[in-house]
Amino acid sequence: MKPLNQNRMKETALEFYAEQEVKLTLDFLANKINQVEYGIKRVKLIDQAKAMEKEQINNAHYQGSENYRRQYYNETFKSE
Repeated sequence: MKPLNQNRMKETALEFYAEQEVKLTLDFLANKINQVEYGIKRVKLIDQAKAMEKEQINNAHYQGSENYRRQYYNETFKSE
C-alpha cells in the first residue's frame, strides 16, 4: 500500500486489489512464480482486500456517526 500523503486520499480496497493483482499477474507471466504460488497469493490478496474494505466501511460508519452526534449536539444544546 502506498504511504498516506496529506494531499492524497487513502487508497480504496478495490484500488489496492487491482494494483496488486496486476503485479501478481505480471510475476506469473514472467515466470517469477508458478501457477500454485499465483493461486495461493491471489487468495491471500483477496482476503487482504476484503479486510481493508471491512475496515474502511467501519471507519466511514464511525466518522458518519461522530459527525451526526456533533451536529445533533450543536442543534439541540447550543444556542446561536
